[in-house]
Amino acid sequence: MLSKDKRGQGLSINAIILIVLGVIVLVVLIAGFAFGWGNLRDSLFSSNNVDKVVTACETACSLDNKYDYCTQERELKASDLPEKKATGTCDMFSTDAAYDKYGIKDCSGLCEAKVNCNDYKVGDKQASEKASCDVSIETEVSLGSVIVTQGMKCCIDK
Repeated sequence: MLSKDKRGQGLSINAIILIVLGVIVLVVLIAGFAFGWGNLRDSLFSSNNVDKVVTACETACSLDNKYDYCTQERELKASDLPEKKATGTCDMFSTDAAYDKYGIKDCSGLCEAKVNCNDYKVGDKQASEKASCDVSIETEVSLGSVIVTQGMKCCIDK
């Protein structure tokens, strides 16, 4: 005779644990393939990326890759930095004394603009080099004056 008290068989604790572990492994695999295994490892296990930034900057310098070295923003992570990270370009990290201890070498000449003040004139006035510039001025050509700023070099008419 059939019993009226029928209960479905429940999942055992072992089965639930295996399902949870399987889901965790699946998530890690998806993240690894989606974001790259190196990035996943760095974000999970590493508190600093100094060697990675130093290598990227040295590579950009050795290949004369001006954009990667002078313009591309990088995030430098180290435990002794304020907020544990700093953002800047390789050029900024290499020329700022606060980052000397990380060993990012200067790639002299790569980021400096090649400004020749003799190339600029208004009418018959020749531009000449001035020792310092107001960094807020980018390029201005107006009545009788030439001001061209590239980094710290300034050309003005005399």
